[in-house]
Amino acid sequence: MRANFSDLSVILHGKTPTDNTVVRPIVGPQGLVHRTQLPGGFWQCSFTIPTTEGEYWDWRENRILHRLRLNETGGYVIWEGRLETVELLDFWLLRLTFYGYWSNWTDARFASASGQKISYATTGDVILKDFRDTHMHADTIQLSLDNTQITLPGVTLTLDFDRDLSLWEAIEQLLDFGDSANNPMDMMIYENRVIQYKARNPTAITWQAKLSNAFRFVPRLDWKDTSNAINVTYDSAGSVLRTGYSVDTPSVARFIRRELVVPNIGTSNLASATARRDTELALRKDLQQQTDDIVLTEVRDANGQPAPLCRVRAGDVVRFIDFVPRTTDAASATPVLDGFRTFVVVATECDHDGGRLTIRPDRKSQSLSHVLSRRRIR
Repeated sequence: MRANFSDLSVILHGKTPTDNTVVRPIVGPQGLVHRTQLPGGFWQCSFTIPTTEGEYWDWRENRILHRLRLNETGGYVIWEGRLETVELLDFWLLRLTFYGYWSNWTDARFASASGQKISYATTGDVILKDFRDTHMHADTIQLSLDNTQITLPGVTLTLDFDRDLSLWEAIEQLLDFGDSANNPMDMMIYENRVIQYKARNPTAITWQAKLSNAFRFVPRLDWKDTSNAINVTYDSAGSVLRTGYSVDTPSVARFIRRELVVPNIGTSNLASATARRDTELALRKDLQQQTDDIVLTEVRDANGQPAPLCRVRAGDVVRFIDFVPRTTDAASATPVLDGFRTFVVVATECDHDGGRLTIRPDRKSQSLSHVLSRRRIR
C-alpha cells in the first residue's frame, strides 16, 4: 500500500451478512479499486488474484454472495460488500467484483398483488422502510433492520410506483423528492448494512484538500444548466396536470428568466409535485459549476492532519483550502456549499495500487458516463 493509504486487511467472510467467520484472507490483491456513490454508499470493489484450477472452481461454485470487508488496522471499515462476479482472465488469474449491499435492493420487486401500481400517501422515510419491510422477501433481505439513520424529510408524498420496478429503481424515483427545506435526500448503505436516508445538508467539513495535490480539476460553468422558473407535470385522475411555474426572482433579476418543465413524474398530487418542483428549483436557480472528476494524491481531516485517501466516501464534504473563495466561508467550520471550493462528494474511486483518489462533486454532469453511473449498468 502507498504511504498515503491505510494498512488494510482484505477478508472474505461467509455468505450470511452477519457471519464474521473468516473464510480466507486475500493476500496481495492486484489492481485493488473500491468505489462509493450517492445514491448507494459502498458501491463496488474489484481486484485480481492468482489462482489454481481448483480454486477457480471453488470461487465460482461456492463463493458467490460471500461478504468482503476492507478493514484498517484497528478495525475501521473502508469497504464492505458481496461477491457477484467471478471472471477467469487467464490461466490462472481471477478478477473478482463485489458490490455493496445497496445491490440487495435490485434483488426484489414489489410484493405481488392485484393492480399494476402501488400507492403511497406518506413521508419518504415511511415509504423507504415499507420497501424493505413489506416488499423484500424474507429469503431475499440482507439489509439491516436498524432504522436509527432513516430521518424524517417532513414532506408528505402522494406517489404511485409501477409494480414491475425493482426496489432500487423505485428508490431512484423516491430520491427525486427533497425535504421540507428543498434539500435533496440521499440513500446510502455503509457499515453493517444500515440504511441511511437523510437530507444533503451537512453541518461540518469532513476533509481538506489542496489544488497543489489535485489533477484534472477543470471547473466549468454553463448557462444552459441554470433554470429559475420551473414547472412539473403529473398524472391525477386520468389527466395530465401542471403545478404552474415557481420562479426565483433574484436569479431572474441577475440573469433572465430561463424556464424548465420537469417531465411527467407519474401519478401524484399537487402537493407532492410542488415539493418535487421546489427541490429542482433550489438545485438549478444558480450557476452550477460542473467538475466531472478530480484526482487527489493527499487529503487532510477537518483539523488539517494528513489522512488516508481511502477513507473519503460519498456523502463527505471536501473543501479546497487554497482555492480563492467565492463565498464568505474561508474560515468557517460550517460548510457553505458553494459548489466551487466546498461541496458534497457524490462518488469516489480509490486506486490502492496507484495511490490516488478520484472524487466527483455534487454538480450534475451531462456526460453519458455519469448518466449511466446512476443506473446499475455493468
